[in-house]
This record gives sequence, structure tokens and C-alpha cells, in this order.
Amino acid sequence: MTEISVNEKGELRVDGEPKKIADLTQEFLEKLVDDSLESKVDYEIEGDMPLAGFFETLRDGTKEGSELRKAKEEREKKVEDAVAAGKKFIEGHGDAPISDVEKWRIQ
Repeated sequence: MTEISVNEKGELRVDGEPKKIADLTQEFLEKLVDDSLESKVDYEIEGDMPLAGFFETLRDGTKEGSELRKAKEEREKKVEDAVAAGKKFIEGHGDAPISDVEKWRIQ
């Protein structure tokens, strides 16, 4: 579990370690969003400094019931359904060569 804290002075800590704005790389932020969507981030945010506002927006935008989380869950469901349909097709027809794709295409 990742812990993000921003105090009223706008000082950022990640898992208790002080961080600077330069530490917020694209890679770090992408992982933070992914983890936050999976409820793997605890936020402790104080004050109204811009950095606090950024992390409040991130927290609120990825929490249970948020539009982003709903979209992620819908996307995951579609992927699961597509995989299940593919397995069902293979079970029913064998592993058809790509050259036969037109023959099996649902019209």
C-alpha cells in the first residue's frame, strides 16, 4: 500500500519519504493512478496548497464509484467477455487459421 501525504505547508511524502515535484515522473504518476484505481493508495491531505489540490483530485477521481473507476471496470469486463468468447469459439471450432476468418465471421 502506498501512502501519500501532503501537509498544510504543501510538503509531499510518499511512504514517509520527502519528495519534490521533480520526483513526480510520468512513470510514478501512471503507477500511482493504477494503484489508486485498485484502492492500493492511502491519502492524507491537509491544507489548500496546489499540490494538496492535485492529490485530492487524483484521490477523488479514482475512488470507488468514480467515473474513471467505472470506465476501467467496464473495460476489464469487455476484455473478459472477449477472452471468454474466443475460448468458446476455439472449443467449438478448433484453432482456425487466419485464412478462414471470413468463413467464421459473424454477419
